[in-house]
Formats: sequence, structure tokens, C-alpha cells
Amino acid sequence: PTMGEGAHALLAWQPAPGKHPDVPDALGSGQMGHVTIEVDRVALDAIRLDVLPGTEDARGDLTTSPPLDTALLAFGLGHRSQGNRPGLAVNEQSWVPTKRTEATLVLEADKRPVLVAPGIPVEPRAGLSLVQFPVLARDGELTELARQIGDHRKRAALCFDAAGHLLVGRLDLDTSAPLVEVLLGAGCQLVIALDRGSHHPAFVARSGVDAAPTRLDQSLLLAYRRELPTRGYHWQP
Repeated sequence: PTMGEGAHALLAWQPAPGKHPDVPDALGSGQMGHVTIEVDRVALDAIRLDVLPGTEDARGDLTTSPPLDTALLAFGLGHRSQGNRPGLAVNEQSWVPTKRTEATLVLEADKRPVLVAPGIPVEPRAGLSLVQFPVLARDGELTELARQIGDHRKRAALCFDAAGHLLVGRLDLDTSAPLVEVLLGAGCQLVIALDRGSHHPAFVARSGVDAAPTRLDQSLLLAYRRELPTRGYHWQP
């Protein structure tokens, strides 16, 4: 099959497993040759995102941390490594200094998340979370990183389409290129690798299906209803 729009057309969309009525979440899956690609599509109108720094990104106790029992979705982000240290700041606390060479996911209460391209500075401040990642595509074009051949592992990438949906895709391969092509075909222009340097396997947990997430060595991107309910959601043991 061809890439771009043709590749995106391979995705068959259905409600994501474990879908809670409050989660406007769909799961697309398709085959590109022998490769299986999955993409979560989350409508953000009623959803807010938050980040929980992992123990390897924020060493020590957190002054505040988002609740885990009310999270609807959790995506693994990996953590910094000796050779790769993308920035991370929560409120005014900077755990890893930000760099202009990385893309920045900007999360702010009561506002839609924004993905800022490399070279555009964003300073930590109260009420703002900044998480940086390597870039796999910019202005609709794959980067050298996206084309690289490396170890065979479960890889993940994130972007926002033209309608503002959050897209998180996964594949198990020695390169991210086919996944990035699918996300570009879905309408994304800027695509980041959900890998802050540690090369963790792609990770997603869903309420109603998986065990409730805990604070891990890697950082987590968490999805909530915009108005948090007072009750928790049912997680499987």
C-alpha cells in the first residue's frame, strides 16, 4: 500500500476497548505490509491532559501530582537518558532544562494542549507543564530521525490533526517511518516521538481494561474529563 492519504485510509476506526462513556476515544488499526499500526484518536473538547513525571525524570518527591484513579487514559513517555535529555517542567519547577532543539508539549489548565515546534522558546511558569520530545516530522515532512533504522521495539508517536484531535500511534518495528506517514496522512504536520530518551516500549493503559497506573520510572501523559468527578473509575486488577 502507498503512504500518506492511502496509508491513513488503511485505518479502520472503532470505539477503543474499555471506552468509558465520558471518553470520546476511537482506536484505528490497519496493516501496512506485515506491520500492524494502531492509532488512538481522542477528541479534546471534554478532555484535559496532564503529565506525571517519572522517577527517572523527576528524582525525588513531587510537591503535587495528578490523581491516578480518575485518569481515563495513560500513555508512556519514556524518561531522560544520559545521551538524550529533553526538557521537563511542571508549574515553575524545572526538572530538566528545556532546549530549543526539541518540540514542546504545552499543557495548561482550561486550555487546549499545544505542540510547539523546535526553536520557539516556552518558559516555565505557574500553571504550565512543559514536556519536550524529539521530532519525527515537521511541516508535513519526515525528519532524519524518523527515517533512521534502529532496534526492533514498540514505538509510539503523538500529534494533533487539523481538527484538534489528539493522535497517539504505535507500531512494533525497527523504524518509526511507516507510523509517521500514517499520522501525516491523518492531517498532522508536527509529529513527535513518545520517547524522551529511554527507548521504553510503547505503553497505553485504559480505564475499565487495565490496572490503574502508578508512578513509574518513565513519565506518563494522563487524560481526564475536564470536570473531574468525585468518584474513581473501575480499573481491572
